[in-house]
Amino acid sequence: MSASAATIPITGGEVDWGIKQSFREYVKGPIAKGQIEVSGGATEAADGTYKFPVGSGTYDLTTHQVEVQGVGTVHFTGHDMGAGPLLDVTFTNPRVVVGKTSVVYADVVSKTFPGGEVKSYPNAEFALVDASTAKPIFEGEAVTLKSMPTELTTAGSEAFSGFIPPGEELDPLSLTASYAPLVQPEEPKKEEPQSDQPKTDTPTTPAPTVATPKLKSAGGTSQLGSGGSATVATVACQSSLPCQLTAPKSVKFKLGGKSFAAKVVAPKWILAGKRGKVAVKVPKPALEQLGGGKLKIRLKLVLGTGTDAQTKVVKVTLKGKG
Repeated sequence: MSASAATIPITGGEVDWGIKQSFREYVKGPIAKGQIEVSGGATEAADGTYKFPVGSGTYDLTTHQVEVQGVGTVHFTGHDMGAGPLLDVTFTNPRVVVGKTSVVYADVVSKTFPGGEVKSYPNAEFALVDASTAKPIFEGEAVTLKSMPTELTTAGSEAFSGFIPPGEELDPLSLTASYAPLVQPEEPKKEEPQSDQPKTDTPTTPAPTVATPKLKSAGGTSQLGSGGSATVATVACQSSLPCQLTAPKSVKFKLGGKSFAAKVVAPKWILAGKRGKVAVKVPKPALEQLGGGKLKIRLKLVLGTGTDAQTKVVKVTLKGKG
């Protein structure tokens, strides 16, 4: 799975799922007299469920779909009469997609019962997931979805050799997906900006449930620091989800008949509930020519993605140090 401009790559996490408790009990019970083995990274929890570490995945900022690739194998065997187990199912690498349609996919190898023919079911659409009531829990650079009901599909039943009928309720599934810190660029060193406009405190507002960033322009006049930098806008991600910000790499302007370009410094992502600053850095030759004069600039910012995207034009007057 590769990440596009509208996705955040998932770098870790865990899929916690027991498949079906009654099936686990049957395998280890007095009838099947079997065993369950985990390998390849999968582990068995104290309650008998299985934990699959997440190897990769993506979070789509436009559709809000989460896709994670679990890693590991669970091997069920039972009904061994001396010639090998008649019940033999290997469940590997569950891939969980949570979105408009939520599904668990897995690679399954099993013996037909009866018959004993070994069949492979790569990337089988194993179970449906009901994520309608799951509320994302964000903590640090991770999101958790807990106790989502699951139901075996027809393909999943066939892959399990019919030991579990299609439509059967399975164990609830939980997952945690972590992503790399969305590092904002280092803010250029600058002196305390001055403005012709009176200073006001930015009110704190409750975070909405969708990623709708809000922009506050510096407006008026911003004082350029000794290095030629000034903050021109602040973007607030008032959301429970990370916000995307698209800004130009530079903004062009003219001084004394000469053309210059000021570098734009802005974060590509803003963490949920946080703010990101957009700054410009005027090149030294332009700064020297500006002296104590004023320079008007404008730049276009795109906040969000897809149908929720907002385009804002920021207009600011920059004042030189003189």
